[in-house]
Amino acid sequence: MPVGLIGELWQQQLVASLTPVRTAWLELCQQFPYPADKLAVNLLIDEIQLEGWLEQMHSNTPTQGDQDREVVSLSQISSKITNKKGEVRGEKLIDSWLRQLAAAALGHKVTGFLLARDAIISMQPIAQASALETLNNLLACWRAGMDRPLPTACKTALALAQDGNPRAVYDGGFQMSGEVDEPCLARLWPDFSALSAEADWQDCSETLYGPLAGWIKTQIDVTLINDFVASSNDAEDAV
Repeated sequence: MPVGLIGELWQQQLVASLTPVRTAWLELCQQFPYPADKLAVNLLIDEIQLEGWLEQMHSNTPTQGDQDREVVSLSQISSKITNKKGEVRGEKLIDSWLRQLAAAALGHKVTGFLLARDAIISMQPIAQASALETLNNLLACWRAGMDRPLPTACKTALALAQDGNPRAVYDGGFQMSGEVDEPCLARLWPDFSALSAEADWQDCSETLYGPLAGWIKTQIDVTLINDFVASSNDAEDAV
C-alpha cells in the first residue's frame, strides 16, 4: 500500500470490494457446513486412464446415509466471471466444467458453486451418459493434439459456439485486445483469416468448446454477488 492518505483510500476501496465476496463465501459455507469425502477419479475412457481427486466437497448434513444429504463442490477464483456486457466468460469455467463432468462420469450427482469477484455460478449435475460422451470426445481431441497443434483458440471458439463474432475475438479491435496477442497462437495463425482457413478449424472448435457453450446455456445460473448478499440479508431480516 502507498503511504499516507492515498494508501488509506486504496485500503478502503479494497475492503469495500472484497467484503461482499467474503460475505457470500461465508453464506455458502453456512449452507453446506460439513466437509464431505473427496472423490477419487479413476476412469478408463477409450484406453486413456484418468486419475485424480475431486476435492473441496461439502454437505448440508454430517451423516452419509441421510436421505436429505446434498453434496456440493465449493470453489473460488480471484478474477471476475462476467464481461462488461454481463455475459459469462466461458474460459473461466473450464476447470469447473471438467470437475462436473468427472463427478457425473463417476455416477455422482454433484451441484457446483463457483464464487468469483462479481458473481456466484451455480452448476447443476450432469447426466452420466452425457458426461461420458463429452469426455470421450475431449480425450479424442487431446490425443489428436499430441500429433499437431489443433486449429482452434479457446475464446475464439467459444464465440463461434455461442453465435458471437470469432473474428473480432481473435483479431481484436479498437481498444480491445485479441486472442492473437498470445504469442503461440500468433506464430501459427497471425490473424483470423489464417486460423479459419484451416480445413478443420470449425469442426475442431465445435467439438472442443461446443459442449462447454451448451452447458453454460442450459446448466448454470448466475447470481451477482451484491444480489446474493442482499437476498441473504433479506432472509435474515425476515427471520
